[in-house]
Amino acid sequence: MSKGADVFCSKVPGLTEKQREMCRSSPDAMVAIGDGIRMATDECKHQFRHQRWNCSGIENPTSFGHVVIVGM
Repeated sequence: MSKGADVFCSKVPGLTEKQREMCRSSPDAMVAIGDGIRMATDECKHQFRHQRWNCSGIENPTSFGHVVIVGM
């Protein structure tokens, strides 16, 4: 575990201790998860852009439960 990963993971809000340990062991995965959520949100907006429901509600930080969006 690097010092940078420890600092990064300690600043991510809402993680349980087990999640924090996972973050420390693989901090790049946290970045990839954040990127994936951002991509899914953008694709949802694109696919439903002409519909009454246009995915605007999924920008709420609690939309994905305990998944953390990193680096926004």
